[in-house]
Amino acid sequence: MYPSFFLRGSAILLTFCPTFTSATSILFPAYFDPTPSGSSNAWSPLYSSLATYPTLRHEVIINPDSGPNGPPTSEYTSAMQTLKSYPNAIPLGYVDTNYGKYSAANIQANISTWAQWPAAVRPTGIFFDDVDDGSTSGSTAIMTQVAAFARAAGFTSKIVFNPGAIPLASAQTALFVAADHVVVFEDSYANYAARATAIKSLKNGGVPGRNMTIMVLDVPVTGSALATLVGNFTGECYGSVYLTDNDGDYQSFGADWGNFTQMMNANV
Repeated sequence: MYPSFFLRGSAILLTFCPTFTSATSILFPAYFDPTPSGSSNAWSPLYSSLATYPTLRHEVIINPDSGPNGPPTSEYTSAMQTLKSYPNAIPLGYVDTNYGKYSAANIQANISTWAQWPAAVRPTGIFFDDVDDGSTSGSTAIMTQVAAFARAAGFTSKIVFNPGAIPLASAQTALFVAADHVVVFEDSYANYAARATAIKSLKNGGVPGRNMTIMVLDVPVTGSALATLVGNFTGECYGSVYLTDNDGDYQSFGADWGNFTQMMNANV
């Protein structure tokens, strides 16, 4: 068992996740070029975190252009070789599903494009974005199908579904079985409190915390908000979390990246 320490008031609380593999990971959406024109390596803070905290897993979403957009460019080839040199990096290829509007064939075509990247630079898992929450007829069956397709194509490290909120009750079993993680919250800090009880109820109702991902945006830089969220989320052994003061365009590291990674490392 691996301990998690965090502060609440003046007391230090000690919590445990059952194993290292269920300890909370960082999720980072790298939706920007690793070496933009005229710029130094834009992913340097990520590499620094991976090197500084070698036991903290980083699930990194690779998104050149709303998906793979063909073979890797030279800059992505170089960046992915560096990223994959860190054993605590889990690169996830981005695949959009357009809230149930894309067919299985369309989604699988993007997975196949990722699979054509050379093994040395290929992501090891898939992040399915804009996943329908069960409102669209047939969408859950499609997600089950494409997740199986991704695993058969070799993307076995992690399959993540992102509906951005708790799926409808009718879709929960299928989605949580098909994916390793389901994003149950992707919204602002201001809106998190209103959803926190429902997320905790989902966990208390039998969905393991390790199968959930939480992404909180616009987290205040000052005050205790970041430390409190890190402590709570790692204490609940959620699968992965992303906390940032940015507003969600995922085009840069937030000003609080260093504090976030440091706190995460101290708590898992």
